Amino acid sequence: MRKWRALIIASILLVLVVGGSLMAIYRLTLGLQTVAIQGNRFVTQDEIRRAAGSFQGKNAVILSVSGRLNRRISQVLPKVQTVSSDYKWPHAIQLTVVEKKPWIVFSSDVGPVIVAADGTVLERRKSSDETVLPSDIMTVRSVNPVYFADKAINPYLLNALTPVFSVVREYFPDQALQLELKGLVMSPAGCSFDELIIVKDDDVPVYVGSGAHVATKLSALRQFLWYVGMDDANEGVHRKIRYIDLRVDGKVLVGYGT
Repeated sequence: MRKWRALIIASILLVLVVGGSLMAIYRLTLGLQTVAIQGNRFVTQDEIRRAAGSFQGKNAVILSVSGRLNRRISQVLPKVQTVSSDYKWPHAIQLTVVEKKPWIVFSSDVGPVIVAADGTVLERRKSSDETVLPSDIMTVRSVNPVYFADKAINPYLLNALTPVFSVVREYFPDQALQLELKGLVMSPAGCSFDELIIVKDDDVPVYVGSGAHVATKLSALRQFLWYVGMDDANEGVHRKIRYIDLRVDGKVLVGYGT
């Protein structure tokens, strides 16, 4: 009887010792202590570390393999598209952040606001000089800042802009264009505008008119610009163009200056 009692006590002590040792190994080697971050620009490292804070001390290997940490960051930080993680011995994780891509820039009195295609506001700047963006990104001018005062732009405005931008990008995929929506109206039924103006080459306005038949109009515009740019007889003519008017169906009207 005493022998069995001693054996049971010894077994319990062994379990406690082994368990304590495993816990020590877990805490000292595998428990997450350090989060390294790369690939972020619009979301700060402090924001990412705060999102990862609840996982501090948990098994770094399991966190990296399971993707729990990655999903948490993507859920709480709307600017983040995806996150991948790589375990680093003994207690660190390297996070690679892929943020949502800039889609358009709203230019307003409060400074440029960079927005993703799903409407997420990525960045607000006080000065346009502070913003370094892809050379082909489009700018929307003269929009009331109230429409992008939150973390995302007004959904009605997003719904109105998306089809217009898709058509513009279809015909002019690589150009930095400026767009202006004249007569922009927001109502409980949605968002509408009276006239679309595309500003090309910084100073040449293209009057598109309403949102009707935009694809047809831009197709004619692209053909005209190709002709002006490629025909030797018209060399230099495009430099004298002061405006282009597409508001008459089936025609490209051009105003020239000296």
